[in-house]
Amino acid sequence: MKIVQSRLEGVPGKIVEPDAVQFASRKVAAVSGDARRALDICRRAVELAEADSRTATESNPPTPSKRAKAAENEAVKKTKKAGVAGRVTIETVRRAINEATSNPLQLYLRALPFASRLLLSSLLSRTQRTGLAESTYGDVLEEMQRMLKLASGSRPLKLLEQHGSRPAGAEAAAAGTLSSRVAPGPRLLRTPGMARAAIDLTGAGIINLEALRAERPSKIRLAVGDEEIRLAFRDDPEIKALGMI
Repeated sequence: MKIVQSRLEGVPGKIVEPDAVQFASRKVAAVSGDARRALDICRRAVELAEADSRTATESNPPTPSKRAKAAENEAVKKTKKAGVAGRVTIETVRRAINEATSNPLQLYLRALPFASRLLLSSLLSRTQRTGLAESTYGDVLEEMQRMLKLASGSRPLKLLEQHGSRPAGAEAAAAGTLSSRVAPGPRLLRTPGMARAAIDLTGAGIINLEALRAERPSKIRLAVGDEEIRLAFRDDPEIKALGMI
């Protein structure tokens, strides 16, 4: 919060209320904790406040009047109205956040099929855990297996079965995971449409997949910000049930 406040000190007139900054910081912290994201939201809130101020002034433009005193009083009222509209309050920040969560990218991510959301969540988890922006497709599948094992229980298992996934034996059922027979090497997760999902996400500009080939050695990385994925899936009941976000 202090970082955000220090960056906003240069805003003319100190129109950003402290409560609004605190509100923005808490909302962003609940998703990613990225100060840059909070700054972006506050900047957008300032733009909205300035637009509100202009609208308040333009909707009641000053007009000449023979009654100088009455005109002066009217001008004072307009100035006060514009001043109130030009403040960044909690409500202004809330509008900025709603705008950010309803942009085309967010709407696209939330409408993705389960396989695509599962792949993106696994890639994000891998990136966070290793600190490396780039992984391999095989590493992401293994990360998916690891996360599903951590989310063992009936709820994750039922969720996967609903999407056409097949548990392999009692061990997979107990862990809530899927596996396919791969020899030699460890068992890998396999859900319907996973390779297709990787290719489609690449075509949409959400990830970068080497040579558009969903194979174990293929390099893969996010082509959008981490916070965009967290924001899109933070309230996703299926992803939250698997403990990935």
